[in-house]
Amino acid sequence: MVFRGHEAGTQPKTDQTAELGNGAPSQTGGKGKAAGAKPTDLLFVSSRGGAIHETKIVGAHFKPLIKLAGLPDIRLYDLRHTAATLALTAGVSPKVVS
Repeated sequence: MVFRGHEAGTQPKTDQTAELGNGAPSQTGGKGKAAGAKPTDLLFVSSRGGAIHETKIVGAHFKPLIKLAGLPDIRLYDLRHTAATLALTAGVSPKVVS
């Protein structure tokens, strides 16, 4: 796949990117961390420098915003499906959406 003139997956954007390795949850047995990953390998961190826990984000920010907006009680994960549906409706290729 070519994106902005570069073939995807062939060249990291920076040396730092190359050092991060592949910590995608889909390739780590569903545990969300790559084998041998260190706390400094996190892409997004909490204010204390540790891992961000979804339950804290949902309870402290997402659910109050949903309620304030007067929307039905949905899961954060449901937004993934909404985004995919909107992209497909806009004519984005299913290969890109998946």
